[in-house]
Amino acid sequence: MKKLLFLASLFILTAVLPAFAKPDVDEFRNRDYDISSIKTVLVMPVMFDVNKPESEAFFDEKVSQKWKDLTSPATNKKFPFLQKSPEDVVDRDNYVKGTASSDKLSPTKTAEKALSLAADYVSAVLTATVTKCEVKVIRHPEEITWETRYRTQKVWINGRLEEISVPYQYRNVRPAWNEEVSIAAVKLEMRDAKNGTLVYGSSVSAGTGDSLFVTRPSLTTHVCNVLENAAKRIPSK
Repeated sequence: MKKLLFLASLFILTAVLPAFAKPDVDEFRNRDYDISSIKTVLVMPVMFDVNKPESEAFFDEKVSQKWKDLTSPATNKKFPFLQKSPEDVVDRDNYVKGTASSDKLSPTKTAEKALSLAADYVSAVLTATVTKCEVKVIRHPEEITWETRYRTQKVWINGRLEEISVPYQYRNVRPAWNEEVSIAAVKLEMRDAKNGTLVYGSSVSAGTGDSLFVTRPSLTTHVCNVLENAAKRIPSK
């Protein structure tokens, strides 16, 4: 009975969750580079090599916040390196040189300046780029299947009228239908801060479509999920 309840619960859970396909992953690890030598990492803001969905108002902000959460020691204790933000590097450079800018730099200018200073203050630079973000429509053709049902029928057995279940087949037709699938891909690169050698790289892509009771996730949610999947693959020391 417990096994039956478990299987029923598993079926319901599978039915209500979106159909998240196993991600396609392409990874590179530089076997000639000692990753344990990396102490500090400049984590650059997430970049977008895609057209951002105009229908999702806070796509940029939510994806950027997700990347910060995944790489910040305050929100992710498992991040394997000492993280430095662009602001950290710029502030450190100002302190070392005894200078201070009277004009506050924009986030973009801060990131650019930090990247130019990376060789002096960190071991490596980590970048994340969203390379794909779209909704794909898959056309499913009409499906015809034969299924079995049981109906009760009274028959004479050994001189007695008894009820038995009699199987019969019926044709089930599912009309052609369109399935919307959220597609996303993220590319991560960790490079040596001094010479630009690629230490680690990965490209993770996945599609999540409709399920029985749940529609596809928004592109914002899906990109965040793929980004998290990619971040978890960053090798530890």
